[in-house]
Amino acid sequence: MFLKETGELVGTCGFHCWERPPGHSKAEIGFDVSSSHWRKGYMLEAVQPIIQFGFEQMKLDYIEATTEPDNLPSQQLLKKLGFIQSAELVDQLVYFALYREGNPN
Repeated sequence: MFLKETGELVGTCGFHCWERPPGHSKAEIGFDVSSSHWRKGYMLEAVQPIIQFGFEQMKLDYIEATTEPDNLPSQQLLKKLGFIQSAELVDQLVYFALYREGNPN
């Protein structure tokens, strides 16, 4: 991610771990932004079109995300984007999922 005004590199955002079994296509979204640019809304602006691309072009059924338990700003961002938080920690990480057709439960 680069600032439009200056071209400065401020962070990254994208998918990894893409799996494509029929009916269960998923990828994990990852993102980071340099601390000098925290709380400026850049990640919200960047992640929304990435999610749209995942569902429309990659034909994902759902998108996963993980955070460290103490990374509350990233957890808040994921919730704002509609991700649903898992009730349990897995491998000491907080898990989230966003489904193409809403929560399957």
